[in-house]
Amino acid sequence: MAINCYVDGALYYMDKAESGAHYLIIYPDLITLRKLYSIYIYKQIMENNEIVLLNPFYETTDSTKQILSQGDSGLDVSISEREKSLIVIDSLEEYFGKQPDMAFKRRLASNAKKIGKNGLSILGDVGAYTHKSKCKDLVDYESSLPIKYDLAMKGFCLYHTKDFDRFTNEQKQQLIEHHGKTLNIIKKREVDPDFFEQPIDFVRHLREGRHIVLFYEEAEYAKIISFQFIESGIEYKKACSYLSEEDIEITKREMTDSGIDVNKSHVNGLLNIYQVPNVIDYHINEDALGQKLSNLGAWQADRLVLKFINKIDTEEQIKSILKWEHEYRLKYLKNGKTSLLCAYPLDNILPAITESTGPHAKWMNDLLTIYDGVVFARRFWKGVAFNLL
Repeated sequence: MAINCYVDGALYYMDKAESGAHYLIIYPDLITLRKLYSIYIYKQIMENNEIVLLNPFYETTDSTKQILSQGDSGLDVSISEREKSLIVIDSLEEYFGKQPDMAFKRRLASNAKKIGKNGLSILGDVGAYTHKSKCKDLVDYESSLPIKYDLAMKGFCLYHTKDFDRFTNEQKQQLIEHHGKTLNIIKKREVDPDFFEQPIDFVRHLREGRHIVLFYEEAEYAKIISFQFIESGIEYKKACSYLSEEDIEITKREMTDSGIDVNKSHVNGLLNIYQVPNVIDYHINEDALGQKLSNLGAWQADRLVLKFINKIDTEEQIKSILKWEHEYRLKYLKNGKTSLLCAYPLDNILPAITESTGPHAKWMNDLLTIYDGVVFARRFWKGVAFNLL
């Protein structure tokens, strides 16, 4: 599954990539690529003490070095090359030269530790393969590489959009499956209007069958977003279900206060409200939970809200949630019809996103790979929402 993002989003994922990462990055044009590699390379060399190997194809090695040296935070290319922190080799030479490509990279990764570096980052533009009409060879080459390297090395395979489009759908899927992550960088002027929105507008106009995860700091803000999702569904004559650990009568009263005609909607078969047990503590018997919710008839709804109110703090709770997500949400609900909003509470969203080693960061990252979109609802009515694919 590809993650659609702007160049800043791609840089975020690259910065958070762990040693051994093997990512596929699709970029729309040279301007975007230059921004990506210039920012990333500077940080890896100057802040993270890494060696960087760059293999450009759609520009010369000299022009690449010129780009790296420009700007207020421009890299001193000559010093970086002299210290063996920066190596720039043309893509054609890298992939079709005399010495084996991976053997050279393994030597670099091994040498990095010997000279006091923290690792090796590789940004390789594979345009050389499509230039030589060797699409099948490239698929075979990528398929021969591990999804995660066993070295202190991070590999980012760069594909121009026009090159990637030359592969068949089956080949594209093969390429995606043989990388730990696939990042599809989109230019802002090309993004659909609903790509980056305020949370309430985003959920009101959600397309059928989409599954959205909502991370919230403020419970009242989360309720407003959830109720708007339900209200817009009722307006379009969609059967809606609202499942929460909260008392049903309190939920009915709060929905009524927000403008939803709860009684009329229920009589017309457009709204059902359920109180469910604490799913987080249901890890002992997930089968019973899945059966209970199925018996309620909630799974047949066109629009469904599943709202958690208890904090997810322990490693056991996180494992329980991920198991529930994979074994029940995907199994019973991801059928192409039901649109879902699943809400999880967090004390503070920003640290959870930025702390790459924290338990919440990995949990959130795992959830983002199995949802179609995300809403971040912070305190004081600050929030943002966007599609992940």
